[in-house]
Amino acid sequence: MAHEIKNADALAAVFGRWPSFHDAEVERLLVTQTATGAALEASLLVWKMIPEVDPDGCYVHKNTCVVTTTFVGFLL
Repeated sequence: MAHEIKNADALAAVFGRWPSFHDAEVERLLVTQTATGAALEASLLVWKMIPEVDPDGCYVHKNTCVVTTTFVGFLL
Protein backbone atom coordinates (compact mmCIF):
# COMPACT_ATOMS: atom_id res chain seq x y z
CA MET A 1 0.00 0.00 0.00
CA ALA A 2 2.81 2.47 0.80
CA HIS A 3 3.88 2.40 -2.86
CA GLU A 4 0.58 4.19 -3.75
CA ILE A 5 1.30 7.15 -1.47
CA LYS A 6 3.32 10.20 -2.55
CA ASN A 7 6.58 10.55 -0.62
CA ALA A 8 6.09 7.17 1.09
CA ASP A 9 9.78 6.41 0.59
CA ALA A 10 10.80 9.56 2.49
CA LEU A 11 8.67 8.59 5.48
CA ALA A 12 9.88 4.98 5.43
CA ALA A 13 13.47 6.27 5.37
CA VAL A 14 12.92 8.15 8.65
CA PHE A 15 11.70 5.01 10.45
CA GLY A 16 13.52 2.31 8.51
CA ARG A 17 10.15 0.89 7.38
CA TRP A 18 6.58 2.02 6.89
CA PRO A 19 5.22 3.13 10.32
CA SER A 20 2.08 1.47 11.71
CA PHE A 21 0.51 4.71 13.06
CA HIS A 22 -1.25 2.64 15.77
CA ASP A 23 -0.10 4.94 18.59
CA ALA A 24 -0.02 8.17 16.55
CA GLU A 25 -1.50 11.28 18.14
CA VAL A 26 -3.91 13.32 16.05
CA GLU A 27 -2.60 16.87 15.89
CA ARG A 28 -5.08 18.29 13.36
CA LEU A 29 -7.99 17.22 11.15
CA LEU A 30 -9.43 19.43 8.43
CA VAL A 31 -12.31 18.50 6.12
CA THR A 32 -13.11 20.77 3.18
CA GLN A 33 -15.62 20.57 0.36
CA THR A 34 -14.16 20.80 -3.14
CA ALA A 35 -15.66 20.85 -6.63
CA THR A 36 -14.95 17.12 -7.02
CA GLY A 37 -15.99 15.95 -3.57
CA ALA A 38 -14.30 16.43 -0.23
CA ALA A 39 -10.75 16.54 1.06
CA LEU A 40 -9.50 15.38 4.45
CA GLU A 41 -6.15 16.59 5.77
CA ALA A 42 -4.76 14.82 8.82
CA SER A 43 -1.62 15.75 10.75
CA LEU A 44 -0.35 12.98 13.02
CA LEU A 45 2.48 12.97 15.56
CA VAL A 46 4.38 9.71 15.00
CA TRP A 47 7.51 8.15 16.47
CA LYS A 48 9.50 4.96 16.62
CA MET A 49 9.37 3.31 20.04
CA ILE A 50 12.54 1.44 21.01
CA PRO A 51 12.99 -1.14 23.80
CA GLU A 52 15.07 1.31 25.86
CA VAL A 53 13.41 2.97 28.89
CA ASP A 54 14.10 6.37 30.41
CA PRO A 55 14.76 7.03 34.14
CA ASP A 56 10.97 7.26 34.73
CA GLY A 57 10.43 3.79 33.24
CA CYS A 58 8.80 5.05 30.01
CA TYR A 59 9.79 3.71 26.59
CA VAL A 60 12.08 6.01 24.62
CA HIS A 61 10.76 7.48 21.36
CA LYS A 62 13.05 8.12 18.37
CA ASN A 63 12.50 10.06 15.16
CA THR A 64 9.44 11.92 16.42
CA CYS A 65 7.83 13.94 13.63
CA VAL A 66 4.50 15.25 12.35
CA VAL A 67 3.17 13.50 9.24
CA THR A 68 0.53 15.34 7.22
CA THR A 69 -1.50 13.42 4.67
CA THR A 70 -4.38 14.50 2.45
CA PHE A 71 -7.16 12.32 1.10
CA VAL A 72 -9.04 13.86 -1.84
CA GLY A 73 -12.00 13.13 -4.07
CA PHE A 74 -14.40 11.35 -1.74
CA LEU A 75 -18.03 12.28 -1.18
CA LEU A 76 -19.54 13.41 2.12
